[in-house]
Amino acid sequence: MPPKIILTADRSWMSSYNDIIFTGFATCFPRKYIPDFVFYRMFAPSVEYEKDGIVKQSPYGLRKIEAALIEYGFNEEDIAVVQPTEIHRFAKDAKVVGICGNDIMGKGPTTRILTQLIEAPQTQAFSASKFRELINSLENYKHLKKIVGGPGSWQLINEKVNADTIVLGEGELVVGELFEKAIKGEPLPRIIEGRVVDVDKIPLIRKPSICGLVEIARGCGRGCKFCSPTMRNFRCYPIKKIISEIQVNQASGEQHVILHAEDVIRYKANKINVNPEEVIKLFRAVTKITEPKNVSISHLALSSALQEPKLIEQLSEILELGSKDSPWISGQTGIETASIDLIKKHMQGKTSPFKPEQWKNVVHDSFQLLHDNNWVPCATLIMGLPGEKEQDMVETIELIEDLRNYKSLIIPLFFVPMEATQLQKEEGFTKEKMSYAHWELLAVCNNHSIKWIRVLGNDILKKSNPATRYGLSMIMDIWDMAVGPYMNNIIHEKEVILPGNNLDLIRTILSKRAYGTTIATRQERRIRKQI
Repeated sequence: MPPKIILTADRSWMSSYNDIIFTGFATCFPRKYIPDFVFYRMFAPSVEYEKDGIVKQSPYGLRKIEAALIEYGFNEEDIAVVQPTEIHRFAKDAKVVGICGNDIMGKGPTTRILTQLIEAPQTQAFSASKFRELINSLENYKHLKKIVGGPGSWQLINEKVNADTIVLGEGELVVGELFEKAIKGEPLPRIIEGRVVDVDKIPLIRKPSICGLVEIARGCGRGCKFCSPTMRNFRCYPIKKIISEIQVNQASGEQHVILHAEDVIRYKANKINVNPEEVIKLFRAVTKITEPKNVSISHLALSSALQEPKLIEQLSEILELGSKDSPWISGQTGIETASIDLIKKHMQGKTSPFKPEQWKNVVHDSFQLLHDNNWVPCATLIMGLPGEKEQDMVETIELIEDLRNYKSLIIPLFFVPMEATQLQKEEGFTKEKMSYAHWELLAVCNNHSIKWIRVLGNDILKKSNPATRYGLSMIMDIWDMAVGPYMNNIIHEKEVILPGNNLDLIRTILSKRAYGTTIATRQERRIRKQI
């Protein structure tokens, strides 16, 4: 019997990104600047799939939904996880298609800042445009019920889109009944909120995930107001289940392992207190079944790292960091701001077990710790948080300047009021609202990241294929040459709205910073604050 259920994702998400998964952020870039055939060859080549279109690897979230449907009672033969370009092979006989989406309407923070700075519609980002292509292609199959979930599904709540149901949050406990109703032709709810799933009820993947990604914990528990509620319930998988999922990937030939959690260092923590023994036990178990060079992580929290410095040293030894095969390991983290006021207002739990007043020292000291042990944080900042003042930006700029000697990437983002968060009714931040200080912060971060991308890039490019190596090298060269003049042009355009008689000083500060030739002094900044 042909499959009743199709599971897929838009083309930008159906890629292993040449085994450099974090280059997947390139899908947030505006489509009009890079031809599709160039982008999808250099940055996001398709996952391999069988002649009938069934993929050999898929995004981890799709594999979880596939497993949940099987545990609900569907047969494996009822489900086809398909490359989106091959849906037509199954659509005639299928009853329902489930789509997992990330930044599906271009409303995410990374897409928002990239498209606005380059003055392109957010819907032109690769991720958003490919989702639109996918959903529009399904209009030819009126009989198919369309169910959309994934981390970007909140972006559809107020949109008119060809989807029968939008699943928000964790889907494992709701998809079985939902897909059963779709197959039977019963009415479907427009929006359904998934329930937080107990760790013992989260199904294990049965087929390979992209880049060997496996979840070790779910949720966060720190309570930041700009995060979704489901992030607050922190749960950890037993090591046995983690190893089981890794072995599913290995059986397909995938040797890479990405340990995914919102904070890998907090694995099996006692609330906010790091549990070094359990973290070490996990990493030792993983490196028993694969080489240390194959292991990477997705996220870590700076406060967790600094809480147990010895743990970072021990993990570096286990992973053989600093060696030829494993020069360093990277993970995403959040600085967000240096402002004590904003920390207390929006993310007080972020600093725990340290106090908000200690945050700047926590950031600096954790960056130093990670640098000394060959860990490379890729950190985000949030511009335009509700209640942000000029002084908050000044403090953040000065903090980033103090991190200049530590190997890292620092990415400023716009505040986006996501649905189902405590700040969902607040106004989002845009380029039009950027002040002098915002542009200065952007330039500081650009200089910092360009400096370290040049250093880190050599290691990254060694692992990539020739096409990707050429493409990434070219992009870095173009960005390095173009971003300074681009920012300088913007500064000149903004000159008419800058107050006071110190425009020459302001222009000099920003122009030099944009070209990467100097760093504004605190004395210059004090002069700026007086105008």
